Amino acid sequence: LVDTSELTDRGETAMSPGFVNRCEARLVADIVASLPDRYRAGEGLGVIAPYGGQVAAARQALAAALALAPRDAWLFDNVATVDSFQGQERDVIVVSLTRSNADGAVGFVSDLHRLNVTLSRAREQLVIVGDLSTLSAARGGFAGFARALGEHVRRNGELVAASELRRRIGR
Repeated sequence: LVDTSELTDRGETAMSPGFVNRCEARLVADIVASLPDRYRAGEGLGVIAPYGGQVAAARQALAAALALAPRDAWLFDNVATVDSFQGQERDVIVVSLTRSNADGAVGFVSDLHRLNVTLSRAREQLVIVGDLSTLSAARGGFAGFARALGEHVRRNGELVAASELRRRIGR
């Protein structure tokens, strides 16, 4: 889990459709660009975001990072919304949760059905990029889930600050 909480440029922007978080889109592109090429072949890699606007931002950032044409078929086959990715799996899934605000507003990111789809698409590796401070401040039961997710990742995976991830991959 890559936590963007400490980044000053982490905020979301409301736009149609949904929300965009350009900071997360760049982080996703950096992560994907640092993966071995074999994951970008076939169905090795998928990028999922909850909002169409974030998918468009991720495709744009990935095109730049991977030197692809903006309308390259790979971007459209492997970068999609949660809803359109349902039923598919990939070896590696990179998720951009998108929402980052002082109010703890997470919108339909808190929908447990969509969350299940989001978190269950990876066969080998799941990388989640998100603002834990926003997710942990969400209304209702989702805040508890976000805190439990953070603790689970600390114990069983790796919770990395976004600035540390950038240092590790040299970006």
